Amino acid sequence: MKSLLLAGFCLAASALIAAEPSKAPKTAPASSEETASQEDSPLVKAAKDARKNREKSRLSGIVITDDVVKNSGGRVTIVHSASLIPELNEKDEPAGEILDRMANEKSSQAAARLAADARVTALEKEIAAIEKSLGPLEEEYYEEEDPENREDEIFDRYQTAKRSLDEKKAALTAAREEARRLKEASNVVAPKP
Repeated sequence: MKSLLLAGFCLAASALIAAEPSKAPKTAPASSEETASQEDSPLVKAAKDARKNREKSRLSGIVITDDVVKNSGGRVTIVHSASLIPELNEKDEPAGEILDRMANEKSSQAAARLAADARVTALEKEIAAIEKSLGPLEEEYYEEEDPENREDEIFDRYQTAKRSLDEKKAALTAAREEARRLKEASNVVAPKP
């Protein structure tokens, strides 16, 4: 029985082998990309094209346009050059004299800016000194037992110091505004020829 079963199995296997078509080699395609593109779906083809475009854009670098500059985080200042060009007077001064006059104006602006900064610093020191002197005056006022001395002498000194402090604070505000205005005026840059 075993031999009969073995013979039947060999017969069936030989029939299957004989029925299988022969695998003859077909002509090889020119390249693997052509085969892939012939067999790719539209979605796969679009993805491959997008990847090629990305690779090309990386190699080309960044193109700087007006939109790129406007959207950048940097500071862009537009200066109208007509406002910086000095007008010639009736005598038609030579260019050297005009440049000398402009240099003198610039140096006077710098001197004014330095003087304003010094004024601000001096006022800040004066205010600090007055504020420091107000504390002991208050303590002296509350520690004084003589009401006449308290109201006449100490209160008057306190009120004088307080008025002086208020005046100095107002002057400091004005001096800071003047220093800011001078600093902004000196930040205007002349265009390069």
